[in-house]
Amino acid sequence: MFEIVLPLLEVLGLGLPAIWLLTANLPANDRTQLRKLVLIGLALRLTLATAFVLFPSLRLFHEDATGYEVTAATVARGWEGVGPPVLLPPFQWDHYPGFLVFCSALIYLFGHCQLILSAFSALFGSLAIIFIYRIGACLFQPLVAYRAAQLTAFFPSMVLWSAMAIKDPLMIFLLSVGIHAILLLRERPRLIDGTVLVLTIAAIWTIRFYVVYFLLAALISALLFSGKQRQGFGRRLLVVGWIVGALIASGLLRHVSSTYDEISLQSVSDFRHGMAITAHSGFAHDADLSTTGRAVTFLPYGLAMLLLGPLPWDMRSLRAVLTLPEMLLWWSLLPTLYRGLRFALTKESRQVLPLVVFTATLAVGYSFSLGNVGAAFRQRGQIFVFLFLFVALGFFVRRCQQRGIDPNLLRAST
Repeated sequence: MFEIVLPLLEVLGLGLPAIWLLTANLPANDRTQLRKLVLIGLALRLTLATAFVLFPSLRLFHEDATGYEVTAATVARGWEGVGPPVLLPPFQWDHYPGFLVFCSALIYLFGHCQLILSAFSALFGSLAIIFIYRIGACLFQPLVAYRAAQLTAFFPSMVLWSAMAIKDPLMIFLLSVGIHAILLLRERPRLIDGTVLVLTIAAIWTIRFYVVYFLLAALISALLFSGKQRQGFGRRLLVVGWIVGALIASGLLRHVSSTYDEISLQSVSDFRHGMAITAHSGFAHDADLSTTGRAVTFLPYGLAMLLLGPLPWDMRSLRAVLTLPEMLLWWSLLPTLYRGLRFALTKESRQVLPLVVFTATLAVGYSFSLGNVGAAFRQRGQIFVFLFLFVALGFFVRRCQQRGIDPNLLRAST
């Protein structure tokens, strides 16, 4: 019981102050409502994470999580001097050990309890709810932001992955922090938001370096091509220059540019082929994406598998069948998603441009590189949390239309 109680106390001891701090400057009613939502989301995730420890037979999706738990514990023992030192692999296209280092540090600092890693995943998954709300509040009215936060808090896969020791909860948290910082920089360029963005980019690079390119695309679109132009163009350029300077000074820009060749179409095609042939849920094993024409031809199928899979004819295993309730829910939300996207691109195209650029480019990147349904089902959570914003918008657009209310009132206050 000690190995269950201790990690829970440690995570709550750090998490509760973080939740209070990250919501402190919100209006009183919004703050109270959001805190309750995040606490419920955290409790749900911690309960599921605890169940996975107490009842190992429930660990049906834990191959990667088990690997991180075992390897990180071994690395931590080496750091403590009670086990042989472990030489971490170098950074390369198919293995960036930043998350393993992070997991090892958590075990080193907080103890060798199996629950510790998944408990911190639950915390990061819950903190992401706050930033999805904040992003929504930057773009639309607070009620839209809160509905998106609800979807992030309770959507089945969001809860499931946040109860495991895997990369995705941390990645979703970092991406939501990064996008929020970009939106703030667009409206009022400040040193603090630029610093947050640089630190976020550095953290993401150590985990999944290629996502940095998509985040930088969102930054460029935000500072140069979108927004209400409240700040002068020159000041925006100064902010971009400061961010680039910080990346150069830290050496991160050199590392990012040095990996550009690793995301060529040929490299992506080879990586995808390896995923497809080594997993039971692999698809399109013989797909060749090594040229632009072949990649464009494959794109619709890849996007369908990423955003809509597993499709009914792919549900040939227990794990695939277990996804059916969520898939039915998600498919039912597609008209609402379309309605929200159409309204946003028609009425708020400049405001939502950074979010659309990031989500679209990340979706295209994953549709090219993910060669099995299982990986796609898990990693698309990084896309879904931002699509939830448009689902929420579409829901209220429809409600406004039904009640004869002007949907333009859903746009952010100026």
